[in-house]
Amino acid sequence: MAYLATNVLPSCGRAASCSPSCHQRLQVCGSVGARLPQSWTSNKNKNNNRNNRNNNNILCRAARSSIDDGEVQQQLLELGRAQSQPQVFQVLGTEPSKCWKNPYHASAILSGLARNQQPHIAHQVLNWMLAKDIAVSVIHFGVAMSACAKVGEWQLALDLLSSMSVMRVAPNDPACNHALVAFGKGDQWELSTSHLADMQGMRVMPNAMSCSTVMSACSKGKQFELSISILSMMEDMGLMPNTVSCNSQITTFEKAGQWQLSMIILGFMHANKVETNVVTYSAAISACAQGCEWQLALALLNAMPAWGSLPNEITFNAAINACSKGGQWQQALSLLSSMPQWALQPNQVSFSSAIAACGNLGLWQMAMSVLNSMPRKLLPNEITFNTAINACSKGGQWQLALSLLSSMPESAAHPSQITFSSAISACANVGQWRMAVSLLSSMPKLGLQASEITFNAAITACEIEGQWELALSLLNTMPELKAAPNEVTYSAAISVCSKASQLEMALTLLNSMPENQVTPNLISYNAAVSACQENGQWQVAFSLLEFMPAWGLTPNEVTYGSVIASCESLGNWRLALTLLTAMAENQVLPNSKACSAAISACSSGGQWQLVLSLLRDMADWTLAADEVTYSRGIGACDKAGQQLGLLSLLDRVTTSTIEQLSP
Repeated sequence: MAYLATNVLPSCGRAASCSPSCHQRLQVCGSVGARLPQSWTSNKNKNNNRNNRNNNNILCRAARSSIDDGEVQQQLLELGRAQSQPQVFQVLGTEPSKCWKNPYHASAILSGLARNQQPHIAHQVLNWMLAKDIAVSVIHFGVAMSACAKVGEWQLALDLLSSMSVMRVAPNDPACNHALVAFGKGDQWELSTSHLADMQGMRVMPNAMSCSTVMSACSKGKQFELSISILSMMEDMGLMPNTVSCNSQITTFEKAGQWQLSMIILGFMHANKVETNVVTYSAAISACAQGCEWQLALALLNAMPAWGSLPNEITFNAAINACSKGGQWQQALSLLSSMPQWALQPNQVSFSSAIAACGNLGLWQMAMSVLNSMPRKLLPNEITFNTAINACSKGGQWQLALSLLSSMPESAAHPSQITFSSAISACANVGQWRMAVSLLSSMPKLGLQASEITFNAAITACEIEGQWELALSLLNTMPELKAAPNEVTYSAAISVCSKASQLEMALTLLNSMPENQVTPNLISYNAAVSACQENGQWQVAFSLLEFMPAWGLTPNEVTYGSVIASCESLGNWRLALTLLTAMAENQVLPNSKACSAAISACSSGGQWQLVLSLLRDMADWTLAADEVTYSRGIGACDKAGQQLGLLSLLDRVTTSTIEQLSP
C-alpha cells in the first residue's frame, strides 16, 4: 500500500539547521516526510528517522539557497537601472558564500536579471565574480549577453565579447547569437556582419539563426543587397532558414518598399522547399501592394491553393489594397464580393481598402455605395470614415464629407488628425475657407492637436479667395501649437500671397524659410515666381530663376513658363526667347503656357516672323495653341502688313478648329 507524502517534519533538525522561513517554504512546497505504517519495526523507524533528518537537512539547505538567490536577486533588481558598481558589490557582499562555488548559483541569479532586462546589473555581477576569483564560464557570459539582446544593449554586448577574448573564454553558439540579436536591435548592421565573419575564427560555426539574425539587421539598416548575399551564403553552407525567418524577411522588405526582394525570398523558399504558409503569401502580397504590383498580387492570391495554402482575411485585404494602390477599383470590389465564397467575412479593413480604391480616383458615389453596403453588425471605424471622407474630398463633396464627420460618434468612431485634415481638404478644394478654419478651431475641444498636414490644408483653403492675412495668421500660430511649418506650409502661404498680389509678402516668406530651418523646394520657388508674374516683376522673377541652383533646384516647365509670362506684358521678347532656348539646353520641354507667353511678347514687340516660327515650333512639339495665341499672332502680322503671314495663320486656325470639332 502506497503512502502519500504529507506533513511529517523532523523535530531534531529544525532549530539548528532550518530557519522558520525555510521551514515554511518546505511546508508550502510539500517537501515533507511520509506517514509510516505501524507494522514497521523500531529499528526501521530509527534508520528511517536518521535518513529523514539527513534528507531534510539537504532539502533545507537547498531551500535556503533558493531563498538566498531570490533575496539577492530582489535586492539587485531594486537597485534599478541607475545602479552603480559599489551598490551591486554591497548587495553581493564582501566575501562570497559557499554556494557561489556552484556555477549554477551564479547562473540562476544572472538568468533572473536577464528575464527582468537588467543587462548592466548582470555585467556588474560578472565583475564581482571576477574580483572574488569565482570561476566565470561561457554560460555566465551567455546569460548576461541574453540580457543585452532583450533590450538591444549592443555596446555592452560588445564589451562582454571583448572580456571573453581577454579571459580566453571561448564563445559558443548561444553567446554569439545573443550578441548578434543585440547588434541588430541596436541598428548596428556593420557589427552584425563583422561578428558573423569573426565567428569562424572563434571556432563557432554560424547556424541558421545566426545568419537570419544578421539578415534582419542588414534589412533594417537598408542594406538589402548585403541581406540577399547572406541568404546566398547560407545556401552555400547548407544552412536553411526556417519559415518564420523567411516570413520575417519578406515583411521587412515589404515595409521598406522592396517588393522585388520579397519575391526573391519567396522564390528561394519554393526552390529550397522551405515550407510556406498563409503568412508567407499575405506578406508577399502586401509587398506587391507597396510596389503597386496589383497583377502580381492577384497572381499570388490565385496560386495559393496550388501551393497548399488557403487565403484568409489578411491575404484578401492585402490584395484589395494592392488593387487600390494600382488604381484598379473594379478588381478591388470584385475581391471584396468574392470573400464569402472562401467562407471569409470582409472586415473593416476590407471595406476601408475598397472605399480607398474608389476614392483615390474621385469615384465618391461608388465609395459611398461600398460604405453603405457594410453589414449592420460591422460598424465603420476611424480608418473607414477617413477613406470615405477622403473620397468626398477628391470628388468635391465637402458637405457630404462634413456629414460623415458628424456621424462618426454614432458608430463609436473617434475623429483623428487625419479625419479633420481630410475634411478640411474637402472644404479647401472648393474654397470653403470659413468652414475649413472652423473645423481647425474645433479640434482642441475634442482633445485633438492640429498637425502640420491639418494646418497646410487650412492655409490652402485661404488661397482661392486670397485670404492672405488669415493664411499668415495660421502660419504664425503653428509653433504655439507645436506644429512645425514645413516646405508645404510655406509654399501654400506663398501661393495665397501670390493670388492676392502680395508680392513683397510672398518674397518675405520665401526668404524666411532658411531662418526657420525649412529648405525651399521647387514648389516654393514656383509659387514665388508666379507671384512675380502676377505683379509684372520680370527682373525679380529672373533673379529667382538664377538663384535656384544654389539650393540644388532645377527649374521645370512651370518655372520657365512663369518667368516668360512675366516678360509678356512688357514685350521683352528677347529675354523670352533666351529663356525658351535655355529650356531646350536644360532638357526641359516647353509647355503651351511658355510658348504662348513668348508669342505674346514677340507680338507686342512687332516680331511677326518670330511669331510664325514659334507657332511652327509648337506644332513640332505637339503643343496646341489656343485662340488667344493665334489672335495675337494674327494681330502682329496684320499690324506689319504681312498678308502672306496672315493667310498662313488663318489657315492654321481653320485646320486647328476642324481637328478640334472632329469626333
